[in-house]
Amino acid sequence: MNESDVFARPEWYIFAMNNFIVISLPLHAVAFYCVLFKTPFHAKKYSKKLLYFMICAFITEIYLTKLMTPVILVPTETVTSYGILRSFNFPLREVTFIAVLLILMTGNSIVLVFYYRFIVMLPERNWIKRYFSENTRIAIIIFLHVICISFMLFFNYTTIPANQAKVKLEHLKRHPECVNPELFDPYALALSPFDDGETLIPFWFLAVL
Repeated sequence: MNESDVFARPEWYIFAMNNFIVISLPLHAVAFYCVLFKTPFHAKKYSKKLLYFMICAFITEIYLTKLMTPVILVPTETVTSYGILRSFNFPLREVTFIAVLLILMTGNSIVLVFYYRFIVMLPERNWIKRYFSENTRIAIIIFLHVICISFMLFFNYTTIPANQAKVKLEHLKRHPECVNPELFDPYALALSPFDDGETLIPFWFLAVL
């Protein structure tokens, strides 16, 4: 077995995900230290937004590498998990819901960082800075978070069918030669490849592809 075969094995992926924190934790610690203690006084307001992004990114990373460790099964549109939460038998639907929500919140925090960076760079008398008052900025932050949560609730209840056994059997019929054994693991969620009357997005999305 050559080196490329070793790195292509799923065991290597799970090992790398579980131990990635060894590299990332010191980097996060240095970044937190710089933002908290080395930020110039005139940039304190901006540093709070940057700190928010760093907290979101750090929590998301810990969640994906240690708590969830997601594995996507192809060609079936299925996700399973090998993280710590699986050991405690947390429902995978909720585990996946939280993972996608954290990813969206991290993306949301990146948008806010660039938004505040743009505002800080403007002169004090600039009309954009006067128009976007502090209350307006707070309203934008709340709006973006509401959008993230609303999208995730919609995603959760319109993409994952309740009758998983029926969906997995349909995947077996469609891909009998390359179905992963993990597909029939109870701790695996499959998207519906057909119009089952329950899900909304997967059938439409897969039909377009």
